[in-house]
Amino acid sequence: MKTANEIVAELRADIDMTDQQAAQIMYEQWLKEQAWVAREEGLPLIVGVDPNGWQTYLSKSTLHPQEELLWHILANDLSV
Repeated sequence: MKTANEIVAELRADIDMTDQQAAQIMYEQWLKEQAWVAREEGLPLIVGVDPNGWQTYLSKSTLHPQEELLWHILANDLSV
């Protein structure tokens, strides 16, 4: 069975993680929120995708199985 780190790496494969300024701005925006919805907002942020574009990102790829598996691992570990 894959680890959460391996799945995150697969989900990040098509993301340009070199634009640190854009990532910083995205995270700062989301850190202002009082609470996050774990799957719809927290999970995309772990991967490095703005939650507002998460479903679009997933629909452009074949990553739904990885997203589902990562959610189950995190939900189990976090007792969500």
